[in-house]
Amino acid sequence: MLRVLAPLLLLAAFPALAGEESPAGEEEGTLQAEYVRLSAELQRLVQRSAWSGAETAYRALLETGNPPSAEDHLFGAQAARALGDVAAVRERLIAVQEIEPSEEAAAGLAELDSLYGMVALRRERGSVDLSPQERPFRTDVFAAVAYVQEHVRENNSYSGPLAAGIYTLSGVPFEVTPGSDVLVVDTRKKAEVPPVASDPKVPKVPATSHEPPAPVAVLRLQGGVGWVAEREIGGQTSTALSGEVAVALPSTLRLEGSFADHLHEQRYLSVNPALDGAADVVIVDEQFQDARLGISLELLDLIGVDDLASKLDWRVSLAPRYLRLDSSAFGVWAGSLRIGTALRLTPADRFHLDASGGFGPRLFGEPDTLSAMGLPNMFWDSRVTAGFDFGDRSRWTVDLGWQMDSIVFEHTTRVLHGGTLGLSLSLPQRGH
Repeated sequence: MLRVLAPLLLLAAFPALAGEESPAGEEEGTLQAEYVRLSAELQRLVQRSAWSGAETAYRALLETGNPPSAEDHLFGAQAARALGDVAAVRERLIAVQEIEPSEEAAAGLAELDSLYGMVALRRERGSVDLSPQERPFRTDVFAAVAYVQEHVRENNSYSGPLAAGIYTLSGVPFEVTPGSDVLVVDTRKKAEVPPVASDPKVPKVPATSHEPPAPVAVLRLQGGVGWVAEREIGGQTSTALSGEVAVALPSTLRLEGSFADHLHEQRYLSVNPALDGAADVVIVDEQFQDARLGISLELLDLIGVDDLASKLDWRVSLAPRYLRLDSSAFGVWAGSLRIGTALRLTPADRFHLDASGGFGPRLFGEPDTLSAMGLPNMFWDSRVTAGFDFGDRSRWTVDLGWQMDSIVFEHTTRVLHGGTLGLSLSLPQRGH
């Protein structure tokens, strides 16, 4: 009897001998499975650009206690960059380099050094917030500035990286330069200000205001090949060359101007009395010129929708417009007031989608007596483009798109449309 009970007693005393895992082993296996799940979830959320969810998954992954892979840290750096936490981006890229050095992580760290400087900001509770002189064009830099602004708003202080540029804190101007020593800006009462001026490593905060920097400008040159068609007659091929310039004004305003020159051949019906009024098709050379100068207003910044404004730029514009149509047979010119809107969606860093359109009635004009079309009564235009940005300090953009201009004359309708290729250069402020 004792021989039968002895093995059972041993199994009861030591569950591992019966093939059962200990509680510690079960917990370790559970954490390992949770890490695998969170790692896959992190990758999926990053691929969907669901940055808040990716950040939550990355932090939960760290809490499992399992060492993250280099890829986990890289995904975490992407999430932190999109959310504006530059300090976390640097920390995670360094972790990647410690595990598995890569060119991508090294390039990311070098870019941070070229775009951000270190600051220590302090302000009076309830005083004026941190404000950049100019809104950053890059979405990740815009998010980083918004992150610091929110931190200052909630805590009245911030220590860490801040994008290079000119700022004011409680009315005190200062400039951040990349790779500099820590810049201390303390706008509290003098009794609370620590003696930082004696430290030669800390730049002094200027007591007087900076000279206003030159406004940022965007220059754009576009060429295109397309088709010009008239409702009753048909159409011919067309070539176009246009230039645009946009200059940032204070607040959310922007001064915008453009000039376009279309060259094409156009078919016309010519009635020949010698042939009993029979109509011949005559092809003549035409030149269509369009000049605009006006202002545009950024709506999302105006109403304070910062989260949406980091991905979407929505502008409305008002611009006087001069149009002229010349051919070897006649000429027509007219003036209009264009009302337009433009959207720019930035789904990923360095890539954007643009859509714009506008219309305007004729306000004045003069037809040629030889023109059978009469005066234009209404003008419509639309454009869609996809662009890619390259370069950091001076941002170049290449875009491909489709453009259409429609002119409604008294007796016919003229439509010019075709593909376009554009090249833009964004000029930053002095000191950026």
